[in-house]
Amino acid sequence: MKSDDELKALAEPIVDIYNNIEHDLLMKIASFFELDEDVTIENSLDWYFKKLQDMGALNSETIKIISQYSGVSEKTILQALTEAGYGSISEARIDQLTTQGYTKVSWDDLQKSKTIMDAINKSFTELTDTLKLINTKAIESTQKAYMDALNQAYLETSTGLYDYNTAIRRTIEKMVDNGIKGASYKRKNGTIYSMSLEGAVRRDVTTAIYQSFNRGSEEIAKKLEAEYYEVSSHLGARLGDGIHPISNHFEWQGKIYKIHGSTSEYPNFYERTGYGDILGLSGVNCRHKFWAFFPGIDKPSQEKFDYAENKKVVELQNKQRSYERKLRKIKTKKDIAEQLGDNEEFIKWKNKQKEINKEFNEFVKNNNLERDYARERVYNDKK
Repeated sequence: MKSDDELKALAEPIVDIYNNIEHDLLMKIASFFELDEDVTIENSLDWYFKKLQDMGALNSETIKIISQYSGVSEKTILQALTEAGYGSISEARIDQLTTQGYTKVSWDDLQKSKTIMDAINKSFTELTDTLKLINTKAIESTQKAYMDALNQAYLETSTGLYDYNTAIRRTIEKMVDNGIKGASYKRKNGTIYSMSLEGAVRRDVTTAIYQSFNRGSEEIAKKLEAEYYEVSSHLGARLGDGIHPISNHFEWQGKIYKIHGSTSEYPNFYERTGYGDILGLSGVNCRHKFWAFFPGIDKPSQEKFDYAENKKVVELQNKQRSYERKLRKIKTKKDIAEQLGDNEEFIKWKNKQKEINKEFNEFVKNNNLERDYARERVYNDKK
């Protein structure tokens, strides 16, 4: 059975593609600005109108950047989801169940199963449709990022608030901090929450990978005529919203459930975990998986965790994600400074990267964690 690390490895190449896209888009926007132009209070309006005319060229470049990755990503996505869809079973496991009389289904039967492939293709269609929406949002966000940058630089230069070079540097720094958006949501209080391109893609790809695993597992369990599932467990499981029991993943993880009906020993899988609900197992960004369990041959394998320990891990993970986002932004600012030939800013961000790296290393060491360099990576950067 595929481990969480193996499933994560399936997601990373897809997330990397969109990390490259976001990096390229920010670099492309920055390329439309130059340092040391002769822009003053008097001629700043002429400069502004000239930059407005560049919008058409930027839009063409934006579409080109996103399009050049799309063919690669679809092949990568299908391969990843197919591997995940068969992740709950192995040929050795089928041999074991066959030998002990639990099934007559062969490994070849599973490999040729239309229902398993249909489940995988469902995940593929959902994810590719979602990524198309994210691509559209990224195009819109790139246009907005350019206009926000242009308006800020013009305002600060035309009013004499800053000289041209300072205004451009401030503009680019703010642009990278805001990033390219991949999705926006309206909260219950009416405010709009926007996710970065990397954040939206990572969430949706991770969701799809685990959903493909679980959909494949469900179809495999049907063919094996299994009556029970075992659900995975991990530290850092979400603790719920306090309203819906299925949203508390910590409470239902790591247990054995009955697929049809329930007993005093084994609650019903669907009722207890909320499988199929956005808040429950296999909902958005859920990293729990399940597989066929046979009481006569299998023993519970999942570790039980302490509530306080789990809560602490959730908090540490959030802090670690914050460091990773900070490093990605610093690296992008450094790359843009290099592209613009701005040695002063390049050195500034290079030193800032060293400072945050040191701080981050102390954090992971003090909390017995490991750095996930894939989450810190931008473009072809290896660490």
